[in-house]
Amino acid sequence: MASFSVINLQGYEAIIHEKLFANIKQLTYVYPPTQDFHEVFREDMFKKNNKAAFQQVTNYLFNVLSPELTREKLKSWPPYDTKGEREFRQEVVAFVDYLNENYKAANIPKLMPSLFVSPGGIKVAKFMFKLSTFVLHEHLKKNMKEGKLLSPIRPCKNPAVNAIIIENLNRTTSVIKKRTSETATNFHKFSAEAFAEAQRIVEQVERIKRQEMAEVTKALDEEKKKNLESIDLEKLQGKMAQMENIKSMCERANELLDVIMNDNQLELDKENTPDLDLLQLFNDLNEFLEKERFQIPTLLQEDMKDMVQRLSELTENYKQLIINMEHDKKELEKLAENSVI
Repeated sequence: MASFSVINLQGYEAIIHEKLFANIKQLTYVYPPTQDFHEVFREDMFKKNNKAAFQQVTNYLFNVLSPELTREKLKSWPPYDTKGEREFRQEVVAFVDYLNENYKAANIPKLMPSLFVSPGGIKVAKFMFKLSTFVLHEHLKKNMKEGKLLSPIRPCKNPAVNAIIIENLNRTTSVIKKRTSETATNFHKFSAEAFAEAQRIVEQVERIKRQEMAEVTKALDEEKKKNLESIDLEKLQGKMAQMENIKSMCERANELLDVIMNDNQLELDKENTPDLDLLQLFNDLNEFLEKERFQIPTLLQEDMKDMVQRLSELTENYKQLIINMEHDKKELEKLAENSVI
């Protein structure tokens, strides 16, 4: 029998700690606490002596209830030394007495300040649970639209009053349940219609995309076919051969100009050169020069410079022409490849 009572007491204490934590956790979603509070806040914080948790949690709950009243009642906050801690405990007890006297819903146990010297155990946990329940109740009363759902925290000794309270709660919850059910039904109906409409729009968009892609592909094929029909391959190949000849002539002219500009002497290829009669060659050359010497104009140094400059300009033009022909050749080769495909 004794062991059964101990088990019940342990279960009751665990429920108190669990509900205390749940009450304060819900308040923290609306009223963000400080970092010091987060460091001590946990579900089993009052199973053992926890002075820091007691100070942080009580100050937090009082501030949620009324910051102005808390500044008036807790003048020692935050406590920095032993004297400040003693004053804080006394102010907490006095604050709770004030709440029990001025709020009908308050049902907070009255404890001695000495109990909070080492705050821990079932008495402190039950005290904190009652305080947190009262603060949460006041918050809901200020912010809830359905105030009729809030039953008094302090139980009534008159069974008839309790029966009326329960009847009102049942009637109000029935109305809310009906309204919620209707809202859920309308929501599911709207969701189904919206989903069907979305599916229809998606299918329509996909169909339009397929049609547009087919039209674009057809237009591109027709344009490609038209361009290929307009190309004469024989003329194109003749043009390319002509450009190759021009390129070869330009390269040869460029080589000859380099020889003139660099004042190089032409080397004689002895292996591929037939035997020459040098005496006869010079005699013929002498006769030719004698005949032509009066027809050859005298070249001055300035004339030579002008000729060299003109040849240089022609060379640059030839080089640019070669570059342009290379570019045109590549373009023509691409067109030839496309026409073959």
